[in-house]
Amino acid sequence: MSSVEDLSKLEDPVLHDEREVMTVHLTARIAWHDNGWDGRICEHPELNSYCVGCQSYPGDVIARERQITQEIANAGRPISDLKSSELPPCVYSANAFGPDTIRGYSNPPDFFFDGASRSEWDIPPATTCVWPYEAMYSEDVYENGKLDNNRRSENADAFFESIEAVNSLIFYYANYSNPFSEEENPRYVLVGVSRVKNVSDRLLYDDVSDDISERFAGGMIWGRNVTSLYPDEGLRLPYHLYRDDPEALNKFVIYPDNPRTCKYGARLLTNDDAIGLLEQFLGSIRELKALGDESENWSSESAGFLVALPSFGTSAVCTPVYSTSCGFLEPIRQPTMLGVSWQKVSQKKRTSSSLTLWITMSRWRPMASWESRCPSWQGSGC
Repeated sequence: MSSVEDLSKLEDPVLHDEREVMTVHLTARIAWHDNGWDGRICEHPELNSYCVGCQSYPGDVIARERQITQEIANAGRPISDLKSSELPPCVYSANAFGPDTIRGYSNPPDFFFDGASRSEWDIPPATTCVWPYEAMYSEDVYENGKLDNNRRSENADAFFESIEAVNSLIFYYANYSNPFSEEENPRYVLVGVSRVKNVSDRLLYDDVSDDISERFAGGMIWGRNVTSLYPDEGLRLPYHLYRDDPEALNKFVIYPDNPRTCKYGARLLTNDDAIGLLEQFLGSIRELKALGDESENWSSESAGFLVALPSFGTSAVCTPVYSTSCGFLEPIRQPTMLGVSWQKVSQKKRTSSSLTLWITMSRWRPMASWESRCPSWQGSGC
């Protein structure tokens, strides 16, 4: 199948099973880290005042529990090498792009009154602990003016159940406690993006008493592992490599155009929201390529996961998705309603065919159905 005419014989994807549920994506808040959230203690923890800021994550946990003298002694060490007593309170997000499994922990809140004990769990590579705070304070969680923690737990379950492995994207961001934010001009900062690999089961404190279990949904921990496919699919902006070069940083830093996507710790996004964020990442990638940055292969398929998001749909009449096949990393801006077309693209005198998908008004079928019909999609398409 090598022409638009051939592809036009395929079943129109717009007409494909309208009962399919639209894929959702999510944002995930992370505490600031001075070496790229690589699963290590910061290189200079004493200089990182942002992770203990009032707009860090999760809440004020790092400010309350950080042992700075111990972190200085372990500066730069893999968290996976540390003893339980040495684990830093930033474990919720320090391994967002890390290569190894680390241990996470949570101490029960004071209002449990010794009705539970500290819990520890594995945090796999490329994993951050996520929690939908907005769902904890929605109108439906109140019963006679009091918070119903069982309903909160149900809301959390519904949030995480809506996330689809491989199909959903996760966008990492730092709250206002970051080096780019100023008191008079607070700003969120986007850090990276990847596909979701999996979501863990709910986490519970250890040794939960019957009373605490009944009142607090089994003693649930406000956090759940979300693992991504980074580095195979996804990218991390290399802020840590340019911390002494503010001019370069200001060229590729991303402030979300729509700040509402980055509220309440973790928030579900529509496809339209995700497309807007991806466009900003593409602009940042162009700047990094112009800087000659080689921290990641910005033309490889790891960045090319921005192509053909499964189950993607949008209210826009026709919005381009982007291809990095054969080093191409620009939107093809000529719209087509066909759904799938072959376009000739070139970069630096190199020309190749690139399968380019376009998003239409209706729900989009999973990419697997196209992969089975277009075998070259399995590789680079070159």
